Amino acid sequence: GKLEDFYPPRARQSNLGKVTVALSLYFDSKGQVRDVRIRYIRSAASAHKPFEADFIQAARQVALTKMRLRSAGFKKEGRAVDFVWDTAINFTLQ
Repeated sequence: GKLEDFYPPRARQSNLGKVTVALSLYFDSKGQVRDVRIRYIRSAASAHKPFEADFIQAARQVALTKMRLRSAGFKKEGRAVDFVWDTAINFTLQ
């Protein structure tokens, strides 16, 4: 599905514009997401505040179901190791 499909249903009719959820993905040495932590959420005039929990849930769902590594996990001195990847998801409605 498209990222728009993950836009929180309760927030759809509020015309929030773009909502950015910054997160840290914690990968294990096999390249699998083992944890997702939200760093911040931003929108114009903090309009997302009433729906913050919904955007957190949606971002976690996207991270755990849609985000994958294109190659093997991170290596240090030839050995696969755990690592953290900071990224952001921009929720918008067309």
